[in-house]
Amino acid sequence: MTVTHIIKYLYPVFGGMERVAEQIGDALKQEDIREYKIFYKRDKNSDTKWENTDADSTVIDPTFYYKAQPISLFRGSVALWKKFKAADVTIIHSPLPNLEVPLYFFSFLIKRRIICVMHADPKDTRWEHAKGVLNFFYKQFFKRCETVVFTNELNARQTVIPCKNKVVINNGVKITAHPPRIFPEKTIYEALFVGSFREYKGLRYLIDALSFNSNIRINFVGSGEIFEEIKEYAHSKYDPSRTVFYGHVTDEELADIYNRCDVFVLPSIDGSEAFGLVQIEAMSRGLPVINTNLDTAVKYVSKHGETGITVEPMKSEEIAMALKEILQKENYELFSRNAISRATMFSSEKMMTQYISLIKKEGE
Repeated sequence: MTVTHIIKYLYPVFGGMERVAEQIGDALKQEDIREYKIFYKRDKNSDTKWENTDADSTVIDPTFYYKAQPISLFRGSVALWKKFKAADVTIIHSPLPNLEVPLYFFSFLIKRRIICVMHADPKDTRWEHAKGVLNFFYKQFFKRCETVVFTNELNARQTVIPCKNKVVINNGVKITAHPPRIFPEKTIYEALFVGSFREYKGLRYLIDALSFNSNIRINFVGSGEIFEEIKEYAHSKYDPSRTVFYGHVTDEELADIYNRCDVFVLPSIDGSEAFGLVQIEAMSRGLPVINTNLDTAVKYVSKHGETGITVEPMKSEEIAMALKEILQKENYELFSRNAISRATMFSSEKMMTQYISLIKKEGE
């Protein structure tokens, strides 16, 4: 059995979509299912290049970028056509309309089974400007898909586009057993952000929460298009000792940082933050989470009053108040216990089992 797997970028450079795709790829290998990967070569703001890929990987070099989205009209379509023909099942991680459009037309030429994994509603992404056209397109595209997978219940409920077969498979990460946190008696508490440095992450609002909390240091892990800009912003407004910028780290280094930090903050400000997979990693290690009240699955992953606190986007003072509330012994230990329990809903093992079952069913 062969699967063509279409991804925007390749983990570990970017976000949750790429991480989920990588885990599905690992599951395919374990099942001895051949995988053809198709992904874009690089982000325009990244120096990372994927030269050392295997023979079953097709790396598309974008022709140009539109609103930071890679576009490759001819080369992408040719690569997609070759792998679409060669595979039994095609999985595409959506929204990725620049490759979904040719895939739609190819589906009329050759009958192949298509699984579309919807990570976000296009109206909440950088494709928002074309949401009218895309809604019309997805109504047609979903008719060509054997199955449409939604990565959480909220996303599935909010999507009104009809599907022949709708399935919910929660995004997941590898969960390792960690004991609940004991409230740490400290002079300085360590807050943590992990993710890409992009405007929609709301990092300035997190930094400005330092104005209201004298006993907080913020640790930043990740890289991206505004990394230097955010670092300069933090150091220009506050003592450099109050923020730590790690850049990209290894998995082992990240695990150590999680262990040393006390609370996790995801301060995203718009719907481009569709899920927030890093919340699960933090919760699995017993970290209470502060997230924002977006109309996406972010607040579904970590729940207000149960595993942490949800604040309104772009409200630095609310982030500061949430930090103070969490960093009280009774609240902290309750949130930590609940976070570990809830994280088990999002294990990668459960996710991969469901995807493999779906793929094999498609192949029957």
